[in-house]
Amino acid sequence: STIITGKPNALFFNQILEKYNFDKKDTVMIGDRLDTDILFGNNVGVDTALVLSGASVLKDVQSLQAGDNRTPTYVSNNLEELLEM
Repeated sequence: STIITGKPNALFFNQILEKYNFDKKDTVMIGDRLDTDILFGNNVGVDTALVLSGASVLKDVQSLQAGDNRTPTYVSNNLEELLEM
């Protein structure tokens, strides 16, 4: 049967890990949305990086409560800056 899945579902990520033989400890989920991209990465146990060049802004990160599963590991203004970290 067909299964439709995507972020933030862990099944999607686990299929990618298996197909490409990725190691979680060497993987970072990069995205511009706290509620999908960052939540997805945190749910599957990888570091996360939020780029502020898209949907989420710094104020969104600052308003998160301690322990919120949408909290990114890294925050960067854009992808270029993230790659320089």
